[in-house]
Amino acid sequence: MKKFCLLLLIVLGLTPIIAQEALPPVFPYAENGKWGAIDKEGEILIKPKHNALSLFTRADQPNALATVTNEEGLMGAVDRKGKLKAKIKYKYVDLNGKGDYLIVTNQDNLYGLVKTKNKKEILKTEYKSIRRFRGAKLGVSIIRKGDKYGAINENGKLIAEPIYRRAELKDAYKDYPDVKLTREDGSAFVMDCWGDPVKKTARGGMVDDLIFEDQMIEEAPESPPPPKSATRMVEMDGQKALEFTTTYNRKTTPEKDTIIGIDQVVKVFHRYKSGVGYCVDFVIAKKGDLTGIVNYQNEVLTPFEYNSIRQRGGRNYFELKKGEKKGAASRKGELIFDARFDTMKLHSNYTVFNVKIGNYEGYVDREGHIYLPEKALK
Repeated sequence: MKKFCLLLLIVLGLTPIIAQEALPPVFPYAENGKWGAIDKEGEILIKPKHNALSLFTRADQPNALATVTNEEGLMGAVDRKGKLKAKIKYKYVDLNGKGDYLIVTNQDNLYGLVKTKNKKEILKTEYKSIRRFRGAKLGVSIIRKGDKYGAINENGKLIAEPIYRRAELKDAYKDYPDVKLTREDGSAFVMDCWGDPVKKTARGGMVDDLIFEDQMIEEAPESPPPPKSATRMVEMDGQKALEFTTTYNRKTTPEKDTIIGIDQVVKVFHRYKSGVGYCVDFVIAKKGDLTGIVNYQNEVLTPFEYNSIRQRGGRNYFELKKGEKKGAASRKGELIFDARFDTMKLHSNYTVFNVKIGNYEGYVDREGHIYLPEKALK
């Protein structure tokens, strides 16, 4: 078995790895409360018919998966085209994995393992716990049935029946992790991720203790005080301008930045400049009654079209408001999408925005692409 595995690894190592070709990313969207899916090119891949549809894992890959929920609140899983990969009968479906197997729980909070290729439970929902697979190339999961432990690998092979007092992964994040299994009598042995016992090797010689000379630990220098900025309105090229005079602790001569054509500064944001410290990066400002974002080079990052611009999520983004409609700008002040939505908020994964407009709900990515049918935006 060992020789076969070694030969297999050599062959795999010599075989060129062909990466899956990326597809247009797919995201869920809702129409009148029912959820479907649409890709970046605007093709509707799943018609809106489900009560709920999660974000897809690996959204630009052929093996993208999402959880789907029916009217009874039961969950299953579908691929990017809506084909079922786990039957809609579970209390919860865990998508965190490589996609070949899904950890599921039933109404009694017992765990099982579903093979996505045929939707069959290779482990029935009778386990007290099934941990997520760990391992870069061949993952292993620790399973628990009653008070006994075992292990299964990512190929679906049960490498250790749940008969042991304890099971734990060794080096869980290496390519092929091993499993340490402890019997009832307290004796233990190690098994590899294919299910073969690992032979003990002679321990290496003892390493002499390293002796370090006493070293003086210098106290960290005090943080420099923040730059002191002063602003004043000036006249430049026949129009109003705002002049920023910033004094830094490491530079005796103040530095001046001038932003032309704004009437009022709402908030200043700084950038770090090597050898100087923090200086003006961009400002939220007003021209008349409208608000925009302009940088120290007088480049308008977000146009002066908004009633208000507010920092959100610890400066993860800026919320733009135009009347009652909302849009977003990036943390660098650059416009992502215009204020056209009824509601808008950054998703908890920080990569996309959840938006609503009329009877539609969908997502916008950080590049500003809107995952909604064209009719929703008319």
